[in-house]
Amino acid sequence: MGENKFKKITAVVPNETDFVRAIGLEFRRPECFRRFRDDDHIFDIQNHYALKISSAEARFSEMLNEVLVQFPRPHTLNRSHTLLLHERYNLARYALALSDVSDAEDMVKSVSDDFVRQLLFTRTDDFDSRDKCKSLRVSALARMFTFAKRCVPVLAFLQRVREYMANLDDDAGPTTLMNQYRDDLAAGAFPKPVTEDEIADFVEPETLLWLEELDRQYDLSLEGDVGQGVDCENLGRMEALVI
Repeated sequence: MGENKFKKITAVVPNETDFVRAIGLEFRRPECFRRFRDDDHIFDIQNHYALKISSAEARFSEMLNEVLVQFPRPHTLNRSHTLLLHERYNLARYALALSDVSDAEDMVKSVSDDFVRQLLFTRTDDFDSRDKCKSLRVSALARMFTFAKRCVPVLAFLQRVREYMANLDDDAGPTTLMNQYRDDLAAGAFPKPVTEDEIADFVEPETLLWLEELDRQYDLSLEGDVGQGVDCENLGRMEALVI
């Protein structure tokens, strides 16, 4: 029946918990801790928070891009696997899922670029203090997380496709599962794509509360000498706000 490309996928398809932990790690990694002094130049502070935004973007993008790199495009499948996938899940729906993941990655990068540009190249008093820079970082993380979170149903669908296709017998015929894929089509539509200009309206209040609490815990950790960041127990409690 030809090579089954789904059997070669090694990428871990991310879920919502993975995205939550990607944010949490930015507040727990030892290298992320920076004690600012009163005489720190505002440009140093802006650069610090710009790097934190870029670091979070890199984590999200890496997870999403790994899916895009390893999941085969519909036109690369041989005829038998194309028919089997379409009978079970609908080939157009599979192609749309990959497109949605690509769009989410693009939007995460766009948000990061936009907020970093504001921090580093906006010559106004909008970001002339640490508190203002922190607030911008929280807004950027909230939007990137929201784009990634809206992609979770799509990623779950791709994981089901992967598991099904990878477990096919080598001699499976394209007509053995003709009546099964419609149940999956009825499972629910993918979220409507959202542009960067619209995403502020889709950020859940719970997400902002969670990020603000992470930031508060981060600041508290800097007041002592331990410098370990947000501990695992606190992170677990805060994760419950959004998952």
